[in-house]
Amino acid sequence: MQRFKAKTGYELLLPILIFLVGIFGWGVWQRTPKETLLITGFLFILVLSFVLNVFYNTFYTLTDDGKLKIKCGIFSASSIDISTIKSIRKTRNPISSPAPSLLSRIEIAYNKYDAVIISPKDKISFIKAIKAYKPDIEVDLE
Repeated sequence: MQRFKAKTGYELLLPILIFLVGIFGWGVWQRTPKETLLITGFLFILVLSFVLNVFYNTFYTLTDDGKLKIKCGIFSASSIDISTIKSIRKTRNPISSPAPSLLSRIEIAYNKYDAVIISPKDKISFIKAIKAYKPDIEVDLE
């Protein structure tokens, strides 16, 4: 079994953090009542914890039985049979996916029409590991 950590893209994380800090800061600037600030602060910490969990607890596991398991934060893992993978290609598609980076994404096409976008930190090692299971996978990282 091999586990690959996802690459965290600060181009996604930074705007979210600025937005959250901005909302909380606006409440402070407006001299919002203390009770409201406490609730806002609690929600700020809750949302921030969720966002950071997704960004720093996303990983991809290749199991010994030929499966690619994708875990994204607190969400349950999805599983793809490596034998069904047809191609791996570089993409910058901004669609929501278990890839916490916009600038370092790859799209894995599998089955007849399915695809998933991920962002392994070490793409080359990840692709080599996948190709060890199925060497005829088409790869395009250009």
